[in-house]
Amino acid sequence: TKCEGRRGGVSRGCGRAADGVGAGTAGAGLQRIWGDGGSQATLTSLDASQKEWRHSEPQLLPGTGMVLFEVTYDNLRDPRLEAVMLDSGRRQVVLENASDPHYLNDGHLLFRRGEALLVAPFDAKKLTLLGPAVPVVDQIRRQGPAQLAASPAGTLAYLPASGDTMQTLGSVGLDGMFQPFVGVHPGVLRMPRVSPNGQSIAFHVVEGPETTLLICVVSRGMTRRVSPHDP
Repeated sequence: TKCEGRRGGVSRGCGRAADGVGAGTAGAGLQRIWGDGGSQATLTSLDASQKEWRHSEPQLLPGTGMVLFEVTYDNLRDPRLEAVMLDSGRRQVVLENASDPHYLNDGHLLFRRGEALLVAPFDAKKLTLLGPAVPVVDQIRRQGPAQLAASPAGTLAYLPASGDTMQTLGSVGLDGMFQPFVGVHPGVLRMPRVSPNGQSIAFHVVEGPETTLLICVVSRGMTRRVSPHDP
């Protein structure tokens, strides 16, 4: 099953449903795309009265028939998280002043507030936090979307907000302990993305005017360059 959503040629996130129906961004709203890659329909539309600018970072909430997503605005208003029903298109506000949602299999919600990443217990069916949000990581880098990725099991890969200086790439558990990946050399690193099984990390390295895509196989401690001809 393939699900794509692009705005200005840049993917803005994709959710995938168990029945082969996903939600990806199309234009500025969310687009529902069936598993054959052909049929599609609008899932959300911008509310001009609220000066909404984009709906992005969609993620299916398992067993609920709902998609969690981020709403950003074209003014100074803080982003917020909402959920949309796949069957009716009805939207519900989930959390104010929050962005970059990641729902974890153990029933926690990771989200960004400012440059800090927070985690809280979350009832996916009632769309409510079950306890206070506590910080996991401070100073997450932003260049468009936040420079982080989280597996459903709770493994987190991120880049700190440290400017164009030498960085390392690693993971941090919910206990806040950072573990650098073996085989990744320090550099100017961008856009880490974790594979579904949590065993590989794709990321960009900036070297002068050139940007190179690399993949780190965590279990082997090996990193390789991705060729444009790779499948």
